[in-house]
Amino acid sequence: MKLSKILFLTAILTTFLFAKVNLNTATKDELMMLPGIGENKAEAIIEYRKNNKFEKIEDIKNIKGIGEKRFEKIKSDLSVSGKTDTSNLKSAKKSDKKDSPKTTAKKTNKDNNKTKKSTKKSKKDSNSTKKSKS
Repeated sequence: MKLSKILFLTAILTTFLFAKVNLNTATKDELMMLPGIGENKAEAIIEYRKNNKFEKIEDIKNIKGIGEKRFEKIKSDLSVSGKTDTSNLKSAKKSDKKDSPKTTAKKTNKDNNKTKKSTKKSKKDSNSTKKSKS
C-alpha cells in the first residue's frame, strides 16, 4: 500500500519536473509558450505535422525560421510523445530572466550613471576651456 502511494507521488512529481511540449499534439497556444515561437511559427509547426510526424525533437529544425540557435534554447522542453505540460517550462524561465523588470532596471540605472558621469566630465572640460580663453 505505501509503495504504491510512493510510486504514484513520484510519477506526479516527475511530470511537474519535466514539463514538455509534444510537437505532435500541442495546440497553437501551447507551442507559443516556447521562447521564440510566435503565432506564425506555431502555425507552421501545426501545418508541418499534418503531413509529417515529428519522429525526434530535432525535426523541428525543418520549420522555416527554427535553426540550431533557437533549437538549443528550447530543446529541453520539447517532446515527440506523451502529454503536453507547459506548467514548468525550463526555456521559458531562462527567457523570462533575460527580460525581467529587475534586469531592465539595472541596465537603465547603469546607463543613467554613465550619462551623469559624462555630463560632469563635459562640464569640467567646458569650464577648463573657458578658463584657458580668459
